[in-house]
Amino acid sequence: MSTNAQCGFDGSIDTGTEVVEWTLNLLEDVPEATSMDSGGYKEYIPCLKSAEGTFTTLVASGTIGTRTNANFNNDIHGYTLDIIVTNCAVGTPVDGRVTYVYTWISTGPVVIS
Repeated sequence: MSTNAQCGFDGSIDTGTEVVEWTLNLLEDVPEATSMDSGGYKEYIPCLKSAEGTFTTLVASGTIGTRTNANFNNDIHGYTLDIIVTNCAVGTPVDGRVTYVYTWISTGPVVIS
């Protein structure tokens, strides 16, 4: 049985920090558009798109609360977008390297190549 798994192979943010792991969730707001003609069922319409996700680095990048450009790539697509980092979680494993996991939201368009 074949699989549709994709391999992420690189990523970077404008601070020059190498990204060792990343996630990207493409989202679409769907506001309710129910009317008297909906036959008793709720209706929704596609509206604004956005993205959110995380990236992990081995070096603190100092980008919390600032807008920066990000590039994330896998076997099939590259994603270029402006992001605002909203959170940083520092991982301190006993048997490994310290990691910094940043949470972000997109601002503006997501370019998929």
